[in-house]
This record gives sequence, C-alpha cells and structure tokens, in this order.
Amino acid sequence: MLAEAPGLLASLVIWSMVYALLPGWARSVALVAAALLAAASQSRVGERLLTGLAVGARRPSAAEQATLADGITRLCEQRMGPPAIDVRVVRHPGWGVGAFGRRTLLVSREMIIAVRRGTLNQEEVDALLVAGVGMLRSGIVCWDGLIAAATLPWLPVRTVFAGVVQAMA
Repeated sequence: MLAEAPGLLASLVIWSMVYALLPGWARSVALVAAALLAAASQSRVGERLLTGLAVGARRPSAAEQATLADGITRLCEQRMGPPAIDVRVVRHPGWGVGAFGRRTLLVSREMIIAVRRGTLNQEEVDALLVAGVGMLRSGIVCWDGLIAAATLPWLPVRTVFAGVVQAMA
C-alpha cells in the first residue's frame, strides 16, 4: 500500500482536476461512474479487466496451460485452484508467482519458460503456486483491484516515466 501512495496522490490530483473542469451534470455522471468502477473492481469480471489494464496480465495460451497443468491440478486437488482463482500470465522478470485482488494468480512468463527448459522442477512450481494462493487467501492483496482502479489516471504517467528512465539507462 505504501508503494502505491505516490500513484494514489497523483491520481487524486488528476481526478480532482478533471472533476473540477466538468459541468454540473457531468459531475454527477462522473461520481456514479467512479462508484461503479470501484464496485466493478471487486467483481470477478472487473478484476480480470483491471489485471489486464493495470498489470498487463493475459490469459495463458494453450501451450502455457499445458505447461502449468500439473501444478494447477495439484492446486485443484487441494481445493486451492480454479475455478476459485483465475490464472493470468504477466511479463515480470524472474520466476515469481504473484497475486492480484481476491482471486487472480499472476504467473510470470519467465517461470513458464523455465519450466519448459527444465530449470524448475514440478515441486518448485507447486511451491511457487501455493505461495501465490497463500497471498490471495491471506487477504494481503485483496484491495489491489480498488487501488488499481483509483490509480488509473497515474498509469500513463508511470508508463511514460518508465520509458524515459529505460531510454536513459
């Protein structure tokens, strides 16, 4: 939460400026839209959309699903896997498994590649998947959807800033 504080503050300023520039009737529409966005962020469909928009997550391809099938099957045997959770693939560095919101497990593309190459064995994959589910079940990331919705105005600014930093490096 603390890491998102600059994004939340910047988004608050952007939301306030846009709200102040709107005519009276549009302010009411904006408030209703914001409330709907906040409510949608807590639903399964809203969480799926926000993971795609805010984190760049996508559904696993058929080949990626086949690679993860053993680990996900083990999760299902323990009643920790789909349909209770959604599995999404992200382009984050490393072999990590993360979590987003209340039901989304984020698996890095590099981890899937490592499994295919044999760098990670099935026990290690299972451990990473269980750790990600543990984060979901503990509630550590349950507000990520709402925070992502609130910080949507900050997303383009953050993207441009990251591009400038990467170009300078």
